[in-house]
Amino acid sequence: MLYRIIFLPYKSIYLLFKLKLTKFILLPFIMTILLSFVTSIGIFYFNRILFSKYLEQFLLKFEYLISFIHIMIFIYSFFLFIMFYRVIAQIAILPFLEPLWKELLIKYQITETNNTTFYQDIINLIAGILKSFLYLITYMILFLFTIFLGPIQAIILFLFNAYSIGHAIFDVFYERFYPEPKQRSAFLKTKKKEIFLLGLSTLTILLIPILGIFLAGICGYIAVFLYHYEI
Repeated sequence: MLYRIIFLPYKSIYLLFKLKLTKFILLPFIMTILLSFVTSIGIFYFNRILFSKYLEQFLLKFEYLISFIHIMIFIYSFFLFIMFYRVIAQIAILPFLEPLWKELLIKYQITETNNTTFYQDIINLIAGILKSFLYLITYMILFLFTIFLGPIQAIILFLFNAYSIGHAIFDVFYERFYPEPKQRSAFLKTKKKEIFLLGLSTLTILLIPILGIFLAGICGYIAVFLYHYEI
């Protein structure tokens, strides 16, 4: 059932602890925390410099607007972080889930013969990172073109991010079934609805304070596993 996939990331949070899978994701956890911390610091100082040097001076005559601007900067900081999250997931989480994949096969007693070579893994990793930066550029353009739409911008950016993150997770999971990037892209075009629905629920997990940064990508990956094998 198509809409089943939107609930699978939430189920994955439960399975992560029930099946004792946490020990298989230690490396992605550490790398995610480090990259997220660096990204957050960068966004904070970028917004601080932007506000203190430009906006605050411009708005000194309109003091009542300064509090509003602070709130807006906080909101935009959140969307900037989400913008970078796909890159974080592509570098620090998704490429290091092979142990988790193997353990899931054992837990559910599934025999899987599809594997990729080391060369294919490198090609797919590079392709994935390039796709992430392409989405990043597209996001920035979309951000600028919708900046005057107010609350509607938030909805547009959220939906775009949902598809972007869902696509990244599907892309990495199906590497072993479709090793060639072009072949995999053709397959993913047939899964646009599933990708979008997965991305929506994965983004809501990202909203969980602190742990959401790490759990979102992992639970999305487990969700695709459950979806693929109809578990």
